[in-house]
Amino acid sequence: MTRRRYFWAGSALAATLVISGCSSDSGDVDDAATSTASDDVAATSAPADAATATSETATPDAAADTAAATAEPTVDVEALSASDETFTIEMPADWSDAGEAAGSTAVLATRSDEPISDFFNNVVVVKDEPLDDLEQAIADTGEELAGSDGTSDVLDAIEVDGKEAIGLRVERTQSDVELVQVQRWVEHDDSLFVIVLSSTPEGADAAESDFADILDSWKWE
Repeated sequence: MTRRRYFWAGSALAATLVISGCSSDSGDVDDAATSTASDDVAATSAPADAATATSETATPDAAADTAAATAEPTVDVEALSASDETFTIEMPADWSDAGEAAGSTAVLATRSDEPISDFFNNVVVVKDEPLDDLEQAIADTGEELAGSDGTSDVLDAIEVDGKEAIGLRVERTQSDVELVQVQRWVEHDDSLFVIVLSSTPEGADAAESDFADILDSWKWE
């Protein structure tokens, strides 16, 4: 593998690991707060007789209003722009901007707010000049990352806002952490963007679902 090809493996994944270490700030559940919340629910619950009486006298309009009030709230989608303003994504619910943690090599980074198996699912995007033989570079990168103990598979291409994005899936162990990483490599305006999703095997399904939503929301500026 050339030095240029290895740059993509090294810079993207180094940034990924910086923002994806073990959780150290999850904290314990506050028993007092939990008890207070439970007491509040109990205090505001109507007795069975009152609930029955209310049900019998409620009008259809009142029932409709109650159903609307108890419907699930709409989740606000938060947009996140690349540091060089080349594209914008929509972050999944319960994900946050992680650009500061990812370092200077990344033009965008976002991660889940809650860890799965002490690991934060995350996406990191790095950017550089295009490579002459992109498909070969991707295959070589996968083999290099997987090493002798991991696995690497080239994925079918998809479109990211109208641009072809070739894929790579790698399962490997790094610093005693089992990782599942999916990359999408896409060229746009004389630049090459490598979009890297990282998770643990336990969090892979949720991570890949969120990743698909991120890629679907991708807009070039």
